This record gives sequence, C-alpha cells and structure tokens, in this order.
Amino acid sequence: MKNLDIKFFEYQCENGLRVALVHKPDFSRSFFLCGVKCGGVDRRQRVGSKEIIYPSGCAHFLEHVMFHYRGGDVSDQFAQLSCQVNAFTSPYETAYYFSTTEDPKEPLELLLRFVQNLELTDDVVEKEKGIILSEWDMVHQNPDSCFLMSVWNALYNKHPMKEDVIGKKADILSMNKETLQSFYLNHYTPQNMALIGVSSQDPQTLFDQIKEIEGSLQSSILGKNRLCLLKEDLNVASPSFVKTMDISNQYVGLAIKLEPVKDQRIRFLLETQIQLTLDAFFSTFSAEFQTWIDQRILSLDCGAEADIMPDHAHLLFYAQTPLPNQFYKIVEHVLWQMQNQKIPDAVFTALQNRLYAQQIRLFDRFEELAIEIFQSMAQGISLKEQLNWIASLDVDSTFEAVSNLDLSHQSQILLKGLD
Repeated sequence: MKNLDIKFFEYQCENGLRVALVHKPDFSRSFFLCGVKCGGVDRRQRVGSKEIIYPSGCAHFLEHVMFHYRGGDVSDQFAQLSCQVNAFTSPYETAYYFSTTEDPKEPLELLLRFVQNLELTDDVVEKEKGIILSEWDMVHQNPDSCFLMSVWNALYNKHPMKEDVIGKKADILSMNKETLQSFYLNHYTPQNMALIGVSSQDPQTLFDQIKEIEGSLQSSILGKNRLCLLKEDLNVASPSFVKTMDISNQYVGLAIKLEPVKDQRIRFLLETQIQLTLDAFFSTFSAEFQTWIDQRILSLDCGAEADIMPDHAHLLFYAQTPLPNQFYKIVEHVLWQMQNQKIPDAVFTALQNRLYAQQIRLFDRFEELAIEIFQSMAQGISLKEQLNWIASLDVDSTFEAVSNLDLSHQSQILLKGLD
C-alpha cells in the first residue's frame, strides 16, 4: 500500500499462523486481534473421511469458555497489564482482541497463549450455560435481533444462517465438554488462524516475538476439515413471515434470495456494485427519498444492503413503518429502477468516492481495521485489491451486473406489536 503511505507487513510462522502488522509510529495505542476462521455456520464438518455435526451455538459457547485460563478469568490478567480485552463470534469468524496504551509485549504473549490453550472442565461448561442463556434471553427480547432472525428464517431452508450464532436454547443446555473440545481441536489450529496488529512498535521486532511464542506452542490437529453445507436452492423458506412481540414500532422488510458467488473477486465486485446501486436509489442520494420520508412511509430507520457470499446471498430492504403495503410498493419501484435505469454519472462518482474514502479512513480506526484485515485474509482478498477494484468500477459494468440479477425469489417480513 505504498501509494497510500500505509506501512503494512505480512508474515507467516512455521506452524502456518498468518500475521499482518500495520505500523502506526505516531500513535501510542496498540490493538491486536487473534482470529479463527470459524463461526456460527461451522456446524457440519468433514474431518478426513468422517462427518461431524456440531450443535448450534458451538462456536459462540467455545468463545465464552476460552476466557477460563490458568484457573481464572483471563480478562483479569489483561486488566493487570492495563489492557481491555474482548471477543466476538460471527457466522464465519471468531476473534479475540485487546487494546492498550502500554507496551504490548506481555499482553500479546497472553493473547496468543490463551487462544491456543483450551482449559476446560465440566464445572466451567455448566457455569457458562447460565451466562449464555441470559444472553439468549436478551437477544430474543431485542427487536433488531428478532427482525434479522426472522429474515434468515424467511429466506433459508437448510443453510445454518437461519439459526442465530448464539444457538438454540436446547443446544445450549445440552452442551458438554467433549463437544467443545472436539470443535476446538478441529478449528483452533494455526493454519486456520490469523494475528493482526496495529501498533507503533517495530513490526520486525513484534514478529520475532510472535515467532518465538508460536515456536513454543504445540498444536493439535486432527486432520484437514472442511465445511459441509446441505444444498440450498433459490426457493425462499417462506414468501411471507410474520412475528409478533411487545414493540411499539413495527419492522417491515423485503428480502431477496440470490445465487451465491464462489469466486472471491467476482463476489466482492458484485456485492459492491449492488450496494452502490441500492444507495443510489434507496437513500438520500435519490430525489424521491425525501418524498417518501415526508409521506411518513419511511423514517431514517431504514436502509438496504447486499450480502453476497460463496455459500449464500441476498438483498434486504428494511424500515420501521406503520405502512407496510406502501413500503413494499416503494421497494418494487426501486427494484425496477435498479434493473432498468443506470445510476446518474454524478451520483455514481459521489458514491464511489465515498466508499473509497470509507476504506481509507479504516486505517485510523484500529479495531475496525484489524477486523477488516482479518476478514479479507480469510477471504483471500487484500485491502489493497479491494481499493483498486472500487476505483476501477464504472457505471456501465455496474448496471449490466445488477440488471442481470434474478430478483424473483422474495420474502416479505413483518415484525409487529401485540394486538
């Protein structure tokens, strides 16, 4: 990334751990993330010739118990080193990270050692069940989360996206030490992990430390594993999905199931082209948008997004509105525009420049940058490639890609209040 004057270094340890370091010499803060390429969708695995089916929520449950280290909570050990530590589990990744304004040497070693050492007992598993069940209750009382879960349930028949990352309550209750150990051994291997750091420290000195730590660790690998997904066709699970809960403002959505795209470059380009088109016709960039706001069909709590992945793909329009039928008519109009009208040149240039600038600004937001680098490494696309592809987009190729989409596989989602 020389043209942006961004000092970015990539290495690989002998055990396969990939390392990416961003040198920020003028900053006192350091941020390090250790990511594992596994998440909520990693339920059905083939390990060698054997197929293993894990319960829902396994990756998330493991994230919780990982914090039990050396007989206590590793968060306390990070706090003693003047660090803040946290973790997250998404459909495709699990990540553990810390930030500090002190010397990162000790917490970096702690991060690598605790993520690559599972210390698990039956008591720890049982204790964590109560914590996760409390989190499950909070998630299922949150209307935003419930709306998204309704979307996935409306779209997908067999894909594990239809199940929340936190898992089913019954699976949480039945989780045991042996299942978590198996999941850990099959996923938490250096070849399936990456370490990303953003720091003022010298990158080569940091990598020498990382190499030394990794050389002292023993990795248990049961065999090469791969994700096995049941075949998912384009038919939506439910053309209309209605859920009720105690809310004052109802949520309305229209989701469209698309063909997944396996090639990562084509996938990234298509998702970007679709998102630019959605923003052109369903945001403040559209001259009609303010009219829809004035008519109270839409509020500012609305949007549209594209998610194109190798194993699933969809578009989603959403809003909080008391007028669902008018909302669906607006979406129908926008879909027609997307496939019949090119984005005006001035609007396209503005959206393209905004997206490019958003990517550049990541380099001043340590946490977002580290997560973006980890995800790009997992997908095999560098941030530099992403920037170059964004810069190369044009109106004609964008219109051609979007106009050829099959938008017929739709589901209407309504999350409404109690009668």
